[in-house]
Amino acid sequence: MTENAEILKLTAEDGHEIPAVVYRPPASASGIIQVLHGLGEHAGRYRRFAAAATERGFVVCIHDHRGHGPDTDHPGFFAETDGWDKLTSDALLVLQHAREQYPGLPVALLGHSMGSYVAQHFAMRHGAELSAMVLSGSTWPSRLQVAIARLLGRFVRLRHDGEDHSALLDKLLFADF
Repeated sequence: MTENAEILKLTAEDGHEIPAVVYRPPASASGIIQVLHGLGEHAGRYRRFAAAATERGFVVCIHDHRGHGPDTDHPGFFAETDGWDKLTSDALLVLQHAREQYPGLPVALLGHSMGSYVAQHFAMRHGAELSAMVLSGSTWPSRLQVAIARLLGRFVRLRHDGEDHSALLDKLLFADF
């Protein structure tokens, strides 16, 4: 699979390096599938999907969201400010790279779990870029779960002076992944 994969790092406007991979089909391409992974995941978890999709003629592009992947120092941390917008901008940069290589092909955006929310935000801002969108595992937490998560996050940020790593949040949010 790696012989048909382009591994790259794209640079976002704020200087953040986005690790990404573009998987190419063995013959001509009929479309692009961009994958936005879930919380605690990374691009590597979608290799089998990419293999199946490329065998069917699709280009598959996927990147590690900020705070995700094997090289992250701060799991789950997007940015000090405008983190959600930066996730969306990163996704657009990855798509633009794929489009430069494969102009004119239809694009399907596949968002799983947290990635499904990024996909919805992306579609609201850049919907004209898409031919289709697939949402997987797009659930919504209860108000109580959101309130508890916010309270816990504020407590941890105060205790750790804003940026320090939290073993507790890692265990609660990422241990199952």
